[in-house]
Amino acid sequence: MPPCYTCCSIIGLLLALLGVLVKSQQYDHLSRWYDDVNHVNVSQQCQQDLNETLLSPNISKDALYALDAFGKPGSGILVGDLVWLGSYQECQDLEQFHYCLLDLSINVSDIPIPLPPGMKKSLPVRWGTCFPRSCNEDDVFTGITQVADKLHIKFNITPGVVQHVQCSDPTNMWSDGVFVFTVILCCILGSLMLSGYALDVFIRESSENIPLTNPSHNNDRQVSTGSTEETPLLKIEKDSKYLKSLPSQFLLCFAFNRNLSKLLDTKQNERSILCLNGIRVISMSWVILGHVFAVILSTQSIDNVLTFTTIIKRFGFQAVLNAPFSVDTFFLLSGLLVTMGCLKRLEKNNGRLPWFWFYFHRYWRLTPCLCFIILITMSQQHLGEGPVWFPMMKNMVSHCQKYWWTTILYINNFYPTRFDEQCVGVTWYLSNDMQFFIISPIFIILLYKFKKLGIASMILTCLVSFSITIGLIVRNDFDIASSAGGIAGGATGRGNLGGSNFTTTVYQKPYCRISVYLVGMGLGLLLHQHRKIRMPKALAVLGWLFATMLAMLVVYGLYPAISEGTSLSKTGNALYGALARCTWGIAVSWVIFACYFGYGGPINQFLSWKGWVPLSRLTYTAYLIHLPIVYQFYQAHDVPWHLDLIDYCYYFVAIAGLTYSVAVLFSLAVEYPFANMEKLFLPGSLQRGDPKKDDDTKQDNV
Repeated sequence: MPPCYTCCSIIGLLLALLGVLVKSQQYDHLSRWYDDVNHVNVSQQCQQDLNETLLSPNISKDALYALDAFGKPGSGILVGDLVWLGSYQECQDLEQFHYCLLDLSINVSDIPIPLPPGMKKSLPVRWGTCFPRSCNEDDVFTGITQVADKLHIKFNITPGVVQHVQCSDPTNMWSDGVFVFTVILCCILGSLMLSGYALDVFIRESSENIPLTNPSHNNDRQVSTGSTEETPLLKIEKDSKYLKSLPSQFLLCFAFNRNLSKLLDTKQNERSILCLNGIRVISMSWVILGHVFAVILSTQSIDNVLTFTTIIKRFGFQAVLNAPFSVDTFFLLSGLLVTMGCLKRLEKNNGRLPWFWFYFHRYWRLTPCLCFIILITMSQQHLGEGPVWFPMMKNMVSHCQKYWWTTILYINNFYPTRFDEQCVGVTWYLSNDMQFFIISPIFIILLYKFKKLGIASMILTCLVSFSITIGLIVRNDFDIASSAGGIAGGATGRGNLGGSNFTTTVYQKPYCRISVYLVGMGLGLLLHQHRKIRMPKALAVLGWLFATMLAMLVVYGLYPAISEGTSLSKTGNALYGALARCTWGIAVSWVIFACYFGYGGPINQFLSWKGWVPLSRLTYTAYLIHLPIVYQFYQAHDVPWHLDLIDYCYYFVAIAGLTYSVAVLFSLAVEYPFANMEKLFLPGSLQRGDPKKDDDTKQDNV
């Protein structure tokens, strides 16, 4: 069999896909097709290299490897195996070739076979190819389209996540200024951590070597300590010359041994809300659980997608689909803590607060870590490769290059206008929380001076939020059930509003999310005003039953519609979309209320376990770093994913463990040092306070 015959047979089979099969015994037919593909409208160099390699009568060894690297249809097409990635590494190892990923839409309307439920007449196919490096993305796009037209196959490039053919051409990481800057910054942070540690050890050793004596007496009379031995001056560190200089204080901010000791310390103030530690960790784990599922869907590289969609309809899996409610728990905690902290300080300072430092502290608390994660996101493209790696990473880098400034200004939930164009997708939460924090003094001052008016203003704001949310859902005709609780990126509205979707229009907007924050503020007022609340045990049991019912209704309320593949009525969509998050906040509020006032029983014991304390301190850095870790895991994969629930559980446990491990380094290198540095320029009057003050009374949450 002539080599060109083999070449054309393989390419013909791949292009035919499901609709046209080249008859391998008719060499004349293949010859005519070969003449056609030899005159496609591509660049001259690309055409020349194609003729000399893939279309050459005397095909070379490298060209055979390139053809072998092409993705090929396998079994399981009717259950969704439409991801034919081929062999990425085999192609990239060839000096003259590079890997190109095509997103295709194959028209199978003329194929006389029954299609399974859920499979459309136009099939989305991901096809991995291997072309000469001289063929750029436009050449591949044009060439494949023209060849397909010559074969009379009805398919075109889909306007999906990848707007065009994406070829994998890794760039030199050291030519990327952002990557180089990030590496240098990491080296500087590491050096500061080690230098701070060395200085701290030096000071401690120096302190231990200085005896506790009275230097003003020439006879060196020992100070009486109740011991006949010379006692080391353990507290000389406070008066040491090494601590008086600003450079020493700066270095000690980065001393990782000191910061690690703070991180691992499980001592808590007796007035702190101990159950919040467990709630934070569980909620953060729920966030990771949801994103482990959502991101693998976004790769569009699942070879059993139709089979896997049946898992979504299971009752138990609704907890995964509704993982976005974990974010509402953080909104609740944020409103609770800022209210308790501010009311306490207002009472202590006769109604006055240093409002500049109130806002500065919040911005300084969040922004350094946020800037660092933006750098990591923009540099991550150099930390892996694979068939679907570059399409996703190039989009992420492009979005950060355009919109990084909106992220650090905490306005990225408004601009960019599309949710999927944000730099670091999870930061929409930070923007909402910052915006709530900015306006919180309005409610707090009213609660302090005119409590009834403050409560009425919060209720009115909730009602306005409900009304806006209902209006947006009805106007856009959003189908809440089809959005899988928001985890799949939102349902596209059936209304004609320029392609707006639930996530962009409702999910990330502060005027649709503030209600649960206000519930937290109300709870904060209640806990601040009452040290103890007594109630009959029967009433406490009823409270737990009612809170459980509300939580179950929120998490599993969409199950009938999801399991049957139906939609809620317009009224159902509007009410669920507007009230579900506030309802969830009320349920969690009861848990906190009951645990705080002694009605939590074993639940309080579990949530207040000291082991949660270090993990709860990692919540913010874990929240920021978990998504890059999930992307690294899923995107740098050479073959399609084949999923079932057991695999999913393994992925979740592995990613959660790695997230918290990396979060420790993140906190020690960035979060804790910058928190320490704040004290260097904070006015002295603002630094005085109870040294045992617990994290729960601070104005921070995540």
